[in-house]
Amino acid sequence: MKIPINKDIDEEYKDQLALGFSMKELGWILLAIVLIGTVGLGCYFLFGLTPEVCFYIGIPFGVIPLFVGMRKYQGQTFVQHIKELIYENRTRDLIYDADELPHTQFVYSLKKESRGKRK
Repeated sequence: MKIPINKDIDEEYKDQLALGFSMKELGWILLAIVLIGTVGLGCYFLFGLTPEVCFYIGIPFGVIPLFVGMRKYQGQTFVQHIKELIYENRTRDLIYDADELPHTQFVYSLKKESRGKRK
């Protein structure tokens, strides 16, 4: 038996601006093009290299914003993933109180207690 399930609207029907890219993705593409052009023109005027060589030198600088803006890891962009890692690193204490047990002073935590010198 095959039951049809509706498609996820957020994944299937993205807000497309041009060529299937969203506004954020187009912004990252524009930033990459500007970086490649800036590095290429800088090499051309500073070192006097041919334009082809100068723009080939600029391509690695343009790949970085493309990676940051386009790459998705577990459904998150690179920037979202870094924000999640920072949040995860800041929330070290996991406190749990079920209200089913008698009230005690003991709290479960993943934070390591520093042990001082024994007296």
